[in-house]
Amino acid sequence: MSMDEETALSVVFAKDRYEGGINAVYNPEASSFEYQVFIHRDLPLQETKAWRFASFDRARHHAADVFSTDWEMLVWDHKVKRPCEDGGHECGSGKCETCQSMGGGCTSCGAVEST
Repeated sequence: MSMDEETALSVVFAKDRYEGGINAVYNPEASSFEYQVFIHRDLPLQETKAWRFASFDRARHHAADVFSTDWEMLVWDHKVKRPCEDGGHECGSGKCETCQSMGGGCTSCGAVEST
C-alpha cells in the first residue's frame, strides 16, 4: 500500500458487511494524534477491531496486511449525494425510491433496513 496520508483518510475498504480503513484520532493523554486502523460492521454500526499506531507509516503497513485479501478499496467522495439522501432520508434507511425498489436494500451503501 503506497498511498499517502491524505489519500488514506478518504479511502474505505469494504468486504461483505464490514468496512475498514485508517483514521487519525486524538490522544488527550499524549496531547497528540495517533493513527487507527479499524474494522467496523455496517448497520448497526459496531466497531469490531481497532489498532492504534504512533506513526502513519506503521498504521499504513498494518492496514496493508489487514486489507490485503478479499477487501475492495473504495475512494469516498464526500461531494457525492447518495440516493437515500433525496427527500432528507438517512443513507441506509430503506425509505428512498432506490432502496424500496431493492426490497428495502440500498444500492448506494448496501444497507438493509432492520425490522
